[in-house]
Amino acid sequence: MALAVGEFTRRALLRTLADHTEVVTLRDRDPNDDSNDPDLVEADPAGLLNMRLADLGVTNQAQVELLRAELKTRLPLIDGELTMARLSPGTKLVKLQDFLTAALDMKL
Repeated sequence: MALAVGEFTRRALLRTLADHTEVVTLRDRDPNDDSNDPDLVEADPAGLLNMRLADLGVTNQAQVELLRAELKTRLPLIDGELTMARLSPGTKLVKLQDFLTAALDMKL
């Protein structure tokens, strides 16, 4: 993995949110993850990681499960950890990113 773990999980989360919500817009100038520069993959709205899933329109558990499935696809090394994670519409994105980073870091 060329990217630092935290940047890798941030990008996985942002890409997942952009694919599964109508609120998140992604500017991905590093689709092959060749650089650790966080400015190459940015998302709107501003302050996104301080929001909750519900703020992005993920308001029921079925939508949460779709996001979980996509994250499992993007982060297969932590499939089991994602299965056990207590995710809900009230989950703060910064906490989710912290969880993803810690779980993946333990696997590497």
